[in-house]
Amino acid sequence: MCLFPGSNKPAVARGLSANYYSIALRQVKAGKVTWEELEAQGKALPPQGGCVVKDTPAQQWFSKDAKIDSKTVAKAQTKKPKVQENEEPKFMMVRNEETVEAEERNMLQRVHDEHNQLLRSQLSRLSDLFATTHSLHKEIEAKLHETQNKFDEIRNG
Repeated sequence: MCLFPGSNKPAVARGLSANYYSIALRQVKAGKVTWEELEAQGKALPPQGGCVVKDTPAQQWFSKDAKIDSKTVAKAQTKKPKVQENEEPKFMMVRNEETVEAEERNMLQRVHDEHNQLLRSQLSRLSDLFATTHSLHKEIEAKLHETQNKFDEIRNG
């Protein structure tokens, strides 16, 4: 499972889901943090050796030295996703850093609200118990006073 709090996605690289790995990688490439710092903070795992396969067709395709003929380029530029009639195109939802931060703020707000609701409930119960205890104390005090008066009457008699 992904190390990111609240994520239930499977980890694909460095203990992170594809989305969070992508975010972390952008932070690393932007020079805002290093993988070593993320590892030290427990936000990422060290790379697992042997995971990267060298010279796959995809790596060759994206390599700057790739020799791609003009026919292949033209085909890629004109290729359109297949959509059946009356079917809405499907888009992959990409969660950017702002979306993640907003989700975290919403989660924290929900936890805060639930905590406050629980505290208000407990305070209300304590207030009720105090009122009941105070009422019982007054009754006992009145009975004690009544008993003391009867005892004094008997003694003075």
